[in-house]
Amino acid sequence: MSKKLVPMLGILLSIAGTVCAQQSRNAVPTVDDQFFDLPHFSIGEAYHIDLGKGNYLELELTDLTQLSRFLNLDSLLLVFLSDMKPFKDSLTDPLSGKRIDYLIDTAGRKMVRTRESRSAGTSFLLGEGDPSLLRLRQDTIYILLAAPPGTAKKPGPQRYDRLTIVLNRYSGLENWVATGLNTKMQELVPNGKNYTWSNGMNTQYLLKDPSIRTKRDSIYANAHSNNYLSLDAIVSLQNYKNYLTPSVDLGVTIGLHDGNNVHALGLFWEPLFLFGSDTKGRLQTFRNDLLVFHYAFDVAGTQKDPLAPVGLNTNISVGYFIRRSGDYFEKDSWRLTAGEIKFRGSRILLQPCIYFNNLFKDVTPGLRLCYKAF
Repeated sequence: MSKKLVPMLGILLSIAGTVCAQQSRNAVPTVDDQFFDLPHFSIGEAYHIDLGKGNYLELELTDLTQLSRFLNLDSLLLVFLSDMKPFKDSLTDPLSGKRIDYLIDTAGRKMVRTRESRSAGTSFLLGEGDPSLLRLRQDTIYILLAAPPGTAKKPGPQRYDRLTIVLNRYSGLENWVATGLNTKMQELVPNGKNYTWSNGMNTQYLLKDPSIRTKRDSIYANAHSNNYLSLDAIVSLQNYKNYLTPSVDLGVTIGLHDGNNVHALGLFWEPLFLFGSDTKGRLQTFRNDLLVFHYAFDVAGTQKDPLAPVGLNTNISVGYFIRRSGDYFEKDSWRLTAGEIKFRGSRILLQPCIYFNNLFKDVTPGLRLCYKAF
């Protein structure tokens, strides 16, 4: 193969890898995507290290004190390669693009997810002799290490450091060990005069080694920090005394971000339906309307555990009966909910509640089962 052709193929692979990464980021994340992805607000320092021929590393840290975990990168890669030996046979397809997510949690447990993708067509390199198959998909490895407690400036959700490895072929990773990667990592350690950066366009380059630059385009440092407005619809089924009553919540929610904290304020109209018989014994529907104020508190970017069957939400809602039909509710009746158990990623909710009137007279406990339509 011509020497001039090698850099050109590296550039093609780099472009293809960038396109794939953009498509992945724009896709709707699944539950396991959230589990193997970085929680928002994890990253305080990020670097891009160009290794040539389209290969590169990206190091994303909660803060610079975490750099010490990656200084002996050769040892980390040897541990990774050893853990991946059981999957070696399933990663031998020379034409598929491979993605490997490798996560170590705070308890030291290791979790791996592997994915392979193929192009719709087949590409060939034409030259002297027979055509050669051309592989335009790079392989990507994400190594996530749970950051020790107390590394963040403010208390918040579990944070992770991440090393991203993008290379032309996964099978070539073993050849990276003992090729100077530890030296690359060592150059990131602040050491006086040798630790000098040059300002570029929206980034900085290390003067000693221009292949190392800061990474300012990480979506994790500032993503999802904006306030928001959402329209909500909730279908629920609850008990009131010996009645089973359906209802529909329609309203609007305003989300206010304060660093990692999210405060959600909602206002809902909720028609609640009861069924009974009139004086002639005919079935009749009685609609009672509530005006509901809702407040919820959450921490942005909390790492979701797909193995956890249930979770808890911190919220409170107060509803006042603005319309009464039938003789089910007294004048000045209210409903109060506090806290909820969530299932299936907050789509299904179970809320304890109480009904009362005139400042907690005639208190009646209840339970609401809710489904968030959107």
